[in-house]
Amino acid sequence: MRLLEVERFRPQPGLAREPFSLLFVMHDQPPLGGGLHTLVHDNFEACELLLSRVTVPRWERQDPGGMFYQIVFS
Repeated sequence: MRLLEVERFRPQPGLAREPFSLLFVMHDQPPLGGGLHTLVHDNFEACELLLSRVTVPRWERQDPGGMFYQIVFS
């Protein structure tokens, strides 16, 4: 998977951090099933995250063969 975009959302009262989302694209792999998936990267400790497959028309026009996944942190 490759990170395409980080989107920051408007801060909400009472939240300890500013909400944001990460958009990834994946190629040449079978689609991921729903639920938690382990994110592994050399610079970070592995962690489980809820990935959702999403439709992103702007990115799909640029990369019609990609599968797009989003993680939302709120």
